[in-house]
Amino acid sequence: MTETTVLVAPLVLALAGGAAFGLIYFRLLRRETARLVQPGAGAGRLLLGLAARMAFALGALALAVIAGAGAAHLLAAALGFTLARQLVVRHGSNGR
Repeated sequence: MTETTVLVAPLVLALAGGAAFGLIYFRLLRRETARLVQPGAGAGRLLLGLAARMAFALGALALAVIAGAGAAHLLAAALGFTLARQLVVRHGSNGR
């Protein structure tokens, strides 16, 4: 393995992990917002969904830090998360 591969591979993995996490997070958000127009959807359900998504996000961040992710890895994961958001927004707006 070359030195570049050793340095870049973990960043690509962090980017992919952030994108995967972002897809899950934003699909959960989309499902929750779609339920808002259904009967019985109230503020409590909205707050419960928010709390669950925040616990999911903070848990993923805590696991990354515990695993020893450095600042570059966290930034790569944040970029993947942002790219996933763009994919979900663009995919969702095609049908509307």
